[in-house]
Amino acid sequence: MKGARTASRYAKATLAYANENKFTGEVAKEMQGLIELYESSIQLDRVLSNPFLNDTKKQSILRSIVPNSSDVTKKLLNLLASNNRLFLLKEVAKSYIHLFAEQQGELNATVISAIPLTQNLENQIYDKLEDFSGKKIHILNKIDKSLLGGFILKIGDMEFNSSLAYKLKTFKAKLTSNSI
Repeated sequence: MKGARTASRYAKATLAYANENKFTGEVAKEMQGLIELYESSIQLDRVLSNPFLNDTKKQSILRSIVPNSSDVTKKLLNLLASNNRLFLLKEVAKSYIHLFAEQQGELNATVISAIPLTQNLENQIYDKLEDFSGKKIHILNKIDKSLLGGFILKIGDMEFNSSLAYKLKTFKAKLTSNSI
């Protein structure tokens, strides 16, 4: 993640400003929309990362894409443009959503598994995480067939890897390190 620390600072400042103006929920929706826009358009990332395109042009492109955004989001875009940091917008948006969820007493968890989680298994994970954290949990299930079985649980910067692929890799490393 390029500029994660800087993006986090912009997100914290934006959240504080949104709190003052009572727009936190609206800005969170706009940030989620920006993330979805980034993920659906490779060209947007290329435009905002292009060092040869001036920030005024980048800013006008963003305004045309999100014309009805709140004043808080517009000020964030202006600030990023004036500091030549529009390339951080996606990371700022992700960080804002994470901070907003924390502020609301929520926790985002990602479960990466070889096959989609059943509703029963998702409920079990939800219950365990809710008991562990005491917060409302949002679970996102991603599929990675290379795991072979098991799962990887990511919460914030913590990761619990219980995948079959990881266990096989660990077992192989033990076997090769103990060989004569």
